[in-house]
Amino acid sequence: MCINGLDLIKLAYFITLVESPNRLSQVIFWTITPRMDENRPTFKKAALI
Repeated sequence: MCINGLDLIKLAYFITLVESPNRLSQVIFWTITPRMDENRPTFKKAALI
C-alpha cells in the first residue's frame, strides 16, 4: 500500500509483561506480518526467559 508516496509495511506485535519483585516491564516484539507465524515461537521462548 502506498500513501502520499510512502510504501507502508504492515507489522505484527507480540506484547507481554514481565513482573519482578521491584518492577514491571513491558516487552514488545515486532516483525512484518508475513513472518509472525515463523517468529512467534522465538518470541514466546524469549518472553519466558
